[in-house]
Amino acid sequence: MMKRKIILLFLLFGFFGFLPSSRMDIHLLSAPEPLRDNVENDPCFRNGFFCIYTQKDYLRFAGYVNRDYENRTFTLKYAKLFSDIDFTKEEGYGNLAEHPYIRPEIKYFKGSFNGNGHTITWDSRLTGPMFALIGIGGQVINLHFKADALTFTSQDKSQGFGMICMENKGKIIHCVTEGSMEISFCNAGGIAGTNYNTIDNCINRAKIMVLGDGPLYAGGIAGEALGEIARAKNRCKEVTASRGAAGGIVAVNQSGVSLLECQNQGNVKSDQGYAGGIAGEGDGHLAGEAGGRREGV
Repeated sequence: MMKRKIILLFLLFGFFGFLPSSRMDIHLLSAPEPLRDNVENDPCFRNGFFCIYTQKDYLRFAGYVNRDYENRTFTLKYAKLFSDIDFTKEEGYGNLAEHPYIRPEIKYFKGSFNGNGHTITWDSRLTGPMFALIGIGGQVINLHFKADALTFTSQDKSQGFGMICMENKGKIIHCVTEGSMEISFCNAGGIAGTNYNTIDNCINRAKIMVLGDGPLYAGGIAGEALGEIARAKNRCKEVTASRGAAGGIVAVNQSGVSLLECQNQGNVKSDQGYAGGIAGEGDGHLAGEAGGRREGV
């Protein structure tokens, strides 16, 4: 009898010994951390550039930049896009939705992002622009940005919202935006919500509508300009502000700011505010502009 018990225990031990423990199950099912401790060890980091080919590459790039912002390190200075990225398709890290840094939206960037002529398509479920703030020394160039139905509701009327960034304190050059956006309770522009530095040779094809109690501004390129905008074109069908100024290039052009050789080819409308083909209102300098149709007080 004792011998039979020993044999039975041996067989049970042998069988369950080959089963993975619950700890091993968790380890096998959990995704590895995509971000390296040092960005230079990432396979996309080459010769000082972060090279983006896929949605996962972009998300890691955004993760590194967001991590740098929190740690105040700013190690990632150059990035370049080598293919179109479409966020309407799930090709990223879907199981990392709660990751502290990995998300399409980037909080603060003061490096150089070269879109290389490629397109980033935003998902309508994303409620922020590509960058919240492009800092001093930062630049975004040669990027095509598309968002078919971007919506945003602000709790702060002094904010600005744009497809590429909320605030630009760097340079945005040779960029194109298209689609549509409906923004509530803050200022909005096709490229940047508020421009503090330079926007040059950019085109907006996105329909812009700003809603809410004003004054709230709507501009084809920027809601408010406190920095120069040159050779910009608004080619969207409509720029509308419900209560506030609306302009084909900017809604409000502040004193001393230049708008140079800009063109508007769309309709501009304000229900309760000034509307202008180039600027809705302001005391800045205009040179070589061509405006479109406008409706306003």
